[in-house]
Amino acid sequence: MPLVSVIIPVYNVEAYLRCCIDSVLSQSYKNLEVILVDDGSTDSSGKICDNYAALYACVSVYHKENEGLSEARNYGLAKAHGDYINFLDSDDWMEPGMYESLLALICQYDADVAVCNYFVHEGGEVRLNKHHNEKCPTFKKSLVRLFSSLDAVRTMLSFGDFGYMVNTKLYRRKVLYGLTFLKGLLFEDILHTSLAMLNASKVVYTSEPLFNYRIRSNSLSHGNLKNLYDAVKVRDMRYEILSKSRPELIPYLKQEYKNSLFYIINQLVADYSLRQSNKTVINKFCQWCKENEVPLDRKETFCLWVYANLPFTHLIYVIYKACYY
Repeated sequence: MPLVSVIIPVYNVEAYLRCCIDSVLSQSYKNLEVILVDDGSTDSSGKICDNYAALYACVSVYHKENEGLSEARNYGLAKAHGDYINFLDSDDWMEPGMYESLLALICQYDADVAVCNYFVHEGGEVRLNKHHNEKCPTFKKSLVRLFSSLDAVRTMLSFGDFGYMVNTKLYRRKVLYGLTFLKGLLFEDILHTSLAMLNASKVVYTSEPLFNYRIRSNSLSHGNLKNLYDAVKVRDMRYEILSKSRPELIPYLKQEYKNSLFYIINQLVADYSLRQSNKTVINKFCQWCKENEVPLDRKETFCLWVYANLPFTHLIYVIYKACYY
């Protein structure tokens, strides 16, 4: 039985950590190596990790100074011995059959990466993720789909069957050679996952939800609008790399860049204190679309004009969101 290494960065998640670790230890697939990387926690998370390591031979814990999620993942990967790798955030959890199902798919289809669908938990509500987009050219309503490496990246850029989140993916170790997560940036999955997929020969996806993603208002990637600028920076880096190495992806990169920036602008206009800087961002965005020949649809054009020219745009955004989302 191949060894699966589960890398879990831990930072001040005492309220959620046991649920996360228990979901790994309860897996139907048992040949696991659980690597807990305590990234300088100041609550009881470190002690919780120590307790699990004392009780279970498959659990190892490493305590280090705080350097952020990316460095904790990189540290854990350097300690891993597994044939397959999964990265798990310490406030999320998985269904009992996740690893067994994903490994079976990898073996059945001779794939290097397996991806599952997931549930989103937010504010007491549970929903299936919204990545499914019937307008995506690679979308099909089938239980299992097989992708080439290039089509896997295309489907992520088109908001198709699956997205960038590393937690829902089981990697054959070889596709991660030479890759590290970007230090000091949020949304680091965007670049890392794109490069890992391109290293794979085949990627298999199941629409069965095997993972549970928890959205918290105070988590690293939520709750601070300024963090959204990291999403732009990471996309800039990805465009610089992939446009040179895989020029056939340029149309998809441009379209995803536009869609993501429009989403970010919608988030920023909700903050009235940023109104003046938002107008500059909007003008630069429109100029980028023009220079790169990426058209804006009527709804986008209207919203951008309103955001840039009318007062109280934060209130207009609230109305817009209520009408269209």
